[in-house]
Amino acid sequence: MTRKSNAGQTDPFEELDRVFHEKARLGILSSMIGAAEGLNFRDLKAVSGLTDGNLNRHLKVLLDAKILSVKKTGQGRNTNSHYRLSATGRRAFEDYLAALESIVKAAQENAIAASKNTARPSRKNDGLAGAAG
Repeated sequence: MTRKSNAGQTDPFEELDRVFHEKARLGILSSMIGAAEGLNFRDLKAVSGLTDGNLNRHLKVLLDAKILSVKKTGQGRNTNSHYRLSATGRRAFEDYLAALESIVKAAQENAIAASKNTARPSRKNDGLAGAAG
């Protein structure tokens, strides 16, 4: 169920999928969105800065959610895992980015409106009047 804000509008935070909204996975997917052919495990490890175990854990979450697909070649220690964004994963991540962008835009608009509505104290009322300079 989508929450409504006080103004009756859809709550944009409802659009933030928790699968994407995690620092390491956001970094992995941000790297992968521009790699049409995908990335192998070694490349993902380099761009993410994660340990093997931590990267494996995050990749498993993304694989289980069908965000990524994997193709493994070789055997044993010579296995090469190559990951790609699935078509569904790409659409879902693009939707996530659009939702995040709308939240950031609204926050910027609110900050600008708040700064315009904030009265700035005059110099004589700022507590520095009569202070030695």
